[in-house]
Amino acid sequence: EHEAREAETLVVEGVWGLDRQARELGAMRAEVGALEASQAATQAAAGGRSLADLDAAIEEAELARVQKESAREALLRRQARMREEVLGLMREHAEAKDGVAALRLKMARRAELAAKVAELEAANAELRRSMAALEREAAPLAAQREEAVRA
Repeated sequence: EHEAREAETLVVEGVWGLDRQARELGAMRAEVGALEASQAATQAAAGGRSLADLDAAIEEAELARVQKESAREALLRRQARMREEVLGLMREHAEAKDGVAALRLKMARRAELAAKVAELEAANAELRRSMAALEREAAPLAAQREEAVRA
């Protein structure tokens, strides 16, 4: 039972880890959305300027786009790593559940065997009592036989 409780605790901890990673994944998606919205706002802000201003704005926008794209790629890599970790935890969770099920089967088998052992011990005790009673009954007969042999 202790092992089953430990296995169930491992299962619960695995689910907690999955929940934590799901929250982190949601936060990363929100960051990516904010970066994309910021990029769109920067691009929309370039109306009614001189050519030099537009060139500078384009250069700034391109630099910002490159930085944001780099940040987005980093977030996507992090997301992929976390997704792999989530999949690993899900596999561990499934293995832990299988382990708990196997442990429960073993515990049931142990209880079944313990009941059979107790049953056999009771039958053995009954046979010992019967044998003792037969020996007590046979003792007078053996004495009578011995007397008959002497006579």
